[in-house]
Parts: sequence; C-alpha cells; structure tokens
Amino acid sequence: MRTALLGLALLLLAACGKSADERARDVGICADTSDVARIAACLQGRGWEVTAADSAATAAAAALDSMFHWQLDSTWRADTMLHASDIERCVARRGDVAQCLRLAGWPAQRATATADSIWNLRAADHRDQVQRCVRGSGGGNIADCLMLYYKWSPERALAANDSVQTARLRR
Repeated sequence: MRTALLGLALLLLAACGKSADERARDVGICADTSDVARIAACLQGRGWEVTAADSAATAAAAALDSMFHWQLDSTWRADTMLHASDIERCVARRGDVAQCLRLAGWPAQRATATADSIWNLRAADHRDQVQRCVRGSGGGNIADCLMLYYKWSPERALAANDSVQTARLRR
C-alpha cells in the first residue's frame, strides 16, 4: 500500500514537470504572505496544478504563520523585565489593567489574559467589595459603587450588578 502511494505521489510530481528544486523555488517566490489563496494563485500562475498548488500553499502559509508567532513569542520573552514593570504600574494605578497594558503597547489578547489572571488572584477581595456595595445600595444598582470606590471596569461592574440583581429576583 505504501509503495503504491509513493508511486502515485512520484507520478504526480513527474506530471507536474518540475524538479524538487524548482518546486521549492516556486514556493519560496510565492510565499511572501501567509494568505493561502494568494500563494496558491501565484503557484498556479507558475504552472502548478490546482490541487498541488492548494496543498503547497496551505503548508507554506502554516510554516510562515508558525515562524511569525515564534518570532513574536521570542521577542516578547526578551522584554520580560519591561512587561513586569508594565504590570506593576498598571496594577498600582487601580483602574482597568487590560486597558492600561494595551496603552503600554501590549497586544490585546495578552493584555486581557494578564488582566483576567490578576483579577482572579484577587477574587476574595472582589467578593468583599461586592458585599459592601450590596449592603450600601439599598437594593439598587451596585455598579456605580464598584466603579467609584473600587475602580472596577464598567464591564465587570455591570456584570456583577446583573448577577446580584438576578440573585435578588430568585429569592
């Protein structure tokens, strides 16, 4: 079975009429982006069959994307000390940590994940803050209290208020 598949693959490659070096050169020329459709169109323009071009384009785009993410992660790790100081500064500011980190140049996904992690570490404090605001609200909206006195982000404060109001309705 393997021999038959290998033979079929070699037959398809021979049908393409290009040597392995020529195919590699074509992919290198066309893989100037990680856009699969654009790479495939370029390869087809260089005489490739549609199926072979699509397959090579998918592999080339995946390799480029992987290399791009590796470079980003590598660069990110090189600036660890800077990121630690960004976190300290944003936490000390007592506001929306994710927004502060984004303003410091962090990618949105990393900033949100870091802010969520810091938020989760302080879950007990947040429960106490919600309870204090509930006691002082007289059954009303606690979002204002959370934002004003504890510097919660509007999204988190409104979500906590919704949760409290839902719990009140279920009593």
